[in-house]
Amino acid sequence: RGLAAVQRIVKDHSIKGVHGPLIELMECDERFFAAVEAAAANQLFNVVVDDDDVASKIITYLNKEKGGRVTFLPLNRLK
Repeated sequence: RGLAAVQRIVKDHSIKGVHGPLIELMECDERFFAAVEAAAANQLFNVVVDDDDVASKIITYLNKEKGGRVTFLPLNRLK
């Protein structure tokens, strides 16, 4: 629910700086996929964004629309 809402909000409001869910951004040898999925679990659905401002914009719309919960990974905060 939350991830679908984020994708819709990004499209409807032309929000730039959204890279997408982690699972769509990573590559993994197929033989290791089950292990990666088990280890990362729901964290694979965290949404990667450029910075806190992008995440805040999306969160504002999510709250207005009761669009669910999503965890964001702002690149400016990751080391």
